[in-house]
Amino acid sequence: MPARCFCKTSKCNGQLIPYATKRSHERADFRKETTMAQAQHRRLGMPPVQAGPVPHGFSVPLHEPSAPLSPDVEFHDPVRTSDCAVEQEMLDHGILTGEDLDLMVHGSELPNLGPNFHSPEALLAAVDYFSEYNAGTEAGSRPLTAYTAHHLLPDLEQHAAARQLEKMLEEVRNQQEQADEQRHRRGAA
Repeated sequence: MPARCFCKTSKCNGQLIPYATKRSHERADFRKETTMAQAQHRRLGMPPVQAGPVPHGFSVPLHEPSAPLSPDVEFHDPVRTSDCAVEQEMLDHGILTGEDLDLMVHGSELPNLGPNFHSPEALLAAVDYFSEYNAGTEAGSRPLTAYTAHHLLPDLEQHAAARQLEKMLEEVRNQQEQADEQRHRRGAA
C-alpha cells in the first residue's frame, strides 16, 4: 500500500512510496533527531543518561508501614435513656431498644442513617475510623507497576488442577503403551 513520505533524511518531498519504506524513513529521521539531541546534551556538559534495567519495584525506599487497623470494628450507639421509669427499666433489661423508643414517638428528628447506624455519634465514629484506616493504608502502599500488574502470583488451585490433569494423561498414555505392547507381543507370538 503506497503512502506519501515527507522524510528529511531521504528528502522524498511527498512522493508515493511503499508503506514499509516510509516507516524505514521515519525511523531514520527519528534516529537522526535523537543523535542530534544527544550531541547537544554533550555540548552543554550534561552527563549522559545511563540506560539500565527497569526497576521491578518502587525505587525509593518506603518507610515502615504502620500497624494496620482492623476493618472489623463495631460502632456502638450511645446508651439510650428515657424520662419514663418504666421505659428506662425496659431499656436496662434489653426489652426495649433505642429504635423502639423512636418508633413510639413516631420517629426522630434525624434522617434515616441506614440499618447499621442509629445515631449520628456512631456514624461520625465510623467516618473518623475509616478516614484514618484509608490514610494508613495509603501511606504504606506502593504504586502499581507494569511488572507487578502482569506478573501475578500463580493460582494454586489452577496449578493443582493442571498437575492432576497431567497425571491423568500420563496414566492414559501408560495404559495405552501397555496395551500396545501386549498387542505387539501377541502379534509376534
